Amino acid sequence: MFIPIKKGYLNLNDTVKYVGMLVCKECHYNIYATFRRTGMGMSFDTASREKSAAVIREDSVLYDPISTFGYQPFCDGDTLRVMSLELIKVLKFIQEPKK
Repeated sequence: MFIPIKKGYLNLNDTVKYVGMLVCKECHYNIYATFRRTGMGMSFDTASREKSAAVIREDSVLYDPISTFGYQPFCDGDTLRVMSLELIKVLKFIQEPKK
């Protein structure tokens, strides 16, 4: 699938390689130490109900207009997972009236 890359969103390119926060730590320890205490910093681990404040319902769908994918979070035991959805399913969900 071709994903159009907009200027400023180069991390969506399929050739992007992440080096990880430990590489950043080598030169930017103060930023690393602060980042580790943020929600994003604490998310560098397996997602679980214990670490999440999310309220996940059947209609919890996140839509990304850049990639045109939708993402639906769900629980698999204590593990939180995300399923990607095809655009047509997301559009149907967006257009359906809320009950």
